[in-house]
Amino acid sequence: MKLEKKLKCKGFSPNLESVTRVNSKESSYLWRWRLLDEPFQIPSSIIKVNESSLEQLSKRIEEFCQKHSEFYIKHYFGTAGRLSDKINVPQVEGKKLNKYRQWITAVGGLLLEKSLDFEREWSLHVDIQSEGSVHFIGITKLLSKGDGSYWGSIVRNKASGLPKGIMNDLGSLFREIFATGYVGPIGMDLLQTSDREYKLIEINGRWTMGRIALEWNRAINRHPLGLFIQESFPRSRFPHSKDLIQFCQGLEKKLAIEITVINFVIAQGKNAKTWATLFIASNGEEEAMQVLKLIKGSS
Repeated sequence: MKLEKKLKCKGFSPNLESVTRVNSKESSYLWRWRLLDEPFQIPSSIIKVNESSLEQLSKRIEEFCQKHSEFYIKHYFGTAGRLSDKINVPQVEGKKLNKYRQWITAVGGLLLEKSLDFEREWSLHVDIQSEGSVHFIGITKLLSKGDGSYWGSIVRNKASGLPKGIMNDLGSLFREIFATGYVGPIGMDLLQTSDREYKLIEINGRWTMGRIALEWNRAINRHPLGLFIQESFPRSRFPHSKDLIQFCQGLEKKLAIEITVINFVIAQGKNAKTWATLFIASNGEEEAMQVLKLIKGSS
């Protein structure tokens, strides 16, 4: 069966205004503050257009830094860790202040959000149907790079990793999203702290990479766990896609796993790398990560 048939889902047609509103970090901040209990909260603040002079902007950032020594400055529509800066000093240089002012001018504001220590990062995926019902799709464990950008997702075919009552806890949020006129896919990113609290980071009204990982897992994975990963390699390691595919086929025979090369891109220029999207179907997270190390050429 072709993959596109396996990925076919119920159609939807949300209006542009509702899509924009649901995907804005301003909405994630306001709905979290207004609708969810204290354990879901993250210390945050919004800077609006009427506070966007360089002097006002600098003062607001300095005040927030005094309360929360390390935090993020986020564009309302940044994705996968992009358009987001981690700040740990009260004084921000003029070049950055100008950038933040441009963000505010472009989209009406920006978000200041405290950086939290966490053990794991999860992504919860649902579809909001045309009649308002919420269809649970699945949960993935998010993997991020050092700069906070997306690296990959882990899908377990049995254990979810989130509390069973989490859908009820988020029920008011789903109803608010539907009230905007939005129907379609929703991805919610949550941080798990050391004391087992779950902090809502943001709401995404679209197919995120975690949702794509879930759909690939549903379509092709016969193992207990799937690792969907975006990785780069020195050009010399895998000059062409066939080299990567042959290497993965050798690992499959030795380890009784399955590796799918979804995408392969050759970057141009000096010190060019190759980029690949892989799906590693294995018996556990440790095994999948070890397979990734073998592909990368590290022990």
